[in-house]
Amino acid sequence: MSERLARAICRARYALAVIVLLAAAAAGGLAAHVGVDNSLRIWFLDDDPYLVAYRTYQESFGSDEVLVIAFRRAGGMAGAAGLELLRRAQARIAAIPGVSGAASIAGGGDARLLSRDGATAAVVARMEPGDDARRDAVLRDIEGALAELGEPHHLAGIGVLYVALNRLSMIDAAALFGAAVLVMLLLLWAVYRRFATALLTIATGAAGMVCTLGLYGAAGRDLNMVTSAMPTVILVVGVANMVHVVLFGGRLPAGSREERAVAALRAMLRPCALNIATSALGFAALAFAPLPAVRDLGLFTAAGLLASLPLVLLGAALALASPRCEPRAGGLPGLRVVAERACAFGLRRPLLVLAAAGLLCVAAAFGASRLVVDTFTLEFIAAEHRVRRDSAFIEGALGPYVPMDFLVRAADGARRPALIDAIEDWQRAGERLPGVGWSRSPVDGGLEPRVGADGALRVTFSVRMQSANDVARTMQRLMEAAHMPAGVSVQPAGYLPLYVRMIDYVVESQIRGFAFAFLTVFGIIALAFRSARIALLALPSNLLPLLLIAGAMGAAGIRLDAATVTIATVVLGLVVDDTVHFLHRLREALREARDPQDAVRAAVASAGHAILTTALVMTLGFAVFALSEIRSLLYFGLLIALALASSVLVDLLLIPALVARTRLLRC
Repeated sequence: MSERLARAICRARYALAVIVLLAAAAAGGLAAHVGVDNSLRIWFLDDDPYLVAYRTYQESFGSDEVLVIAFRRAGGMAGAAGLELLRRAQARIAAIPGVSGAASIAGGGDARLLSRDGATAAVVARMEPGDDARRDAVLRDIEGALAELGEPHHLAGIGVLYVALNRLSMIDAAALFGAAVLVMLLLLWAVYRRFATALLTIATGAAGMVCTLGLYGAAGRDLNMVTSAMPTVILVVGVANMVHVVLFGGRLPAGSREERAVAALRAMLRPCALNIATSALGFAALAFAPLPAVRDLGLFTAAGLLASLPLVLLGAALALASPRCEPRAGGLPGLRVVAERACAFGLRRPLLVLAAAGLLCVAAAFGASRLVVDTFTLEFIAAEHRVRRDSAFIEGALGPYVPMDFLVRAADGARRPALIDAIEDWQRAGERLPGVGWSRSPVDGGLEPRVGADGALRVTFSVRMQSANDVARTMQRLMEAAHMPAGVSVQPAGYLPLYVRMIDYVVESQIRGFAFAFLTVFGIIALAFRSARIALLALPSNLLPLLLIAGAMGAAGIRLDAATVTIATVVLGLVVDDTVHFLHRLREALREARDPQDAVRAAVASAGHAILTTALVMTLGFAVFALSEIRSLLYFGLLIALALASSVLVDLLLIPALVARTRLLRC
């Protein structure tokens, strides 16, 4: 079957290439409509009780999202000129569709909208409920209105943060992705010594990526901080597998180019199919995660990886059968030498390698013990970005500005004087807590509705922008400060309880998704090789990089958060590729060599060059993301690069050492 399939692909390669180009062009049209969305719907299912409660809250009280625009004048904002500026800004902003109202000291707003030194004053706009696309449009209109005033200003709010993330994700990710592709192209050129072959390899991976994004767009999805990893994963897996096929074909004995192409495809069909199947099923396991964004990452990445297999075979057939694309021998010969020497060292000094691996595991475990599970969305953006600078300025001049809402309900629905007095006492006590600013209740009035249709009373405290864990602690302290009469309940409401709930889903997604992926990947390896012993050899190469990532995150203070939640599963899906190719060559070598150590040497001599090449290409490609302004992309790129680099070292050092000191491959 492999022979017939390989010949069919080689004979029809040009017709198939035309079909792929047409399909990619059609998919590209759909992919062009894919935007960026980091709104609540990517984190919660529609029937999630927390999301349902939030929507019910919005039906009674409207949106709890506010926008703060601060102006500063050295001569003070309480004078005639400052008040006139505030009036003009307030009027312009209140007239914008999507804004339900605006307040400032110029319009009779709270005096706390003026800083203590009188130099800074704010206009607070209350937003209407809406999705991210509408919020982006409203914010553009507000920025346009502020630009017409011609006055320096500072802008802050949760909506401002999410819009900035969306914009940065589009611009930054696209630029860095292009840079990563360029780095991989140059490295492949050095390996193949043929620019056309390098370009064809990248184009093959890119075709799979574009088709997947087209499917993603057809499903009405937008990219987010979780699924933004999907295009890169599909690209690099396709590139890596094609490198293995092309380099294998380049080492075959001389003969007709088409026959060499057929032989290469026939020999590499099984490992490539197994490789992509393990990665695809590992990602598909994320369908059991509770976060919609994580589910989308798993399902669409799995679909894209499965689609990449025929593209890899077609790309390799085009490369090996064409005189202009046939790779030249000798590209980066140092990689082959490094692979063979690393293998020889592992076989010669197995105890030293195993001891070093053990010490590394202990150090990584110590770092992993310090790993913190938390999400702080503001810190996804670089410290020097205007959004973070404006937020810090407003908090420093005017105090905390993020609303934290609570609903107070009396069992009989009555609002007795004792309840009103208790709410006032609670407000005064809450305002004395660290990180809490002003408060509002039905007693104070203001822009927002304060009494729900069911008689619930809305009490709001302003808190500083902080992580989800800090929000939970602040919420708990405020709940403890509420001393209400008998029969009265106090319940957190609004957006922030959802933000806190995210952490629980992050942990659940990581544990459940990785558990399913791990069992799926290694179960398939054991079944495909029909050997539990060979599957056991794959464990160190794939678990040690994950432990190193956890240790590095803990040691560097990188949180396990909404942006890094899928890191373990993505790493597993990538590092297993080279391991599968190595184990495939090892099993082939075992059929001809009676000594397992000789089989390991033969496997490295055959696959070592390709393994190091793909590891180098992917490591440097991901390392480019260290230049990102978005910390989530920066961390993601560096951690993936660390995992890929460590994985190839484990393949070439630890597997030979295990073979030398254990009986895994002995009868």
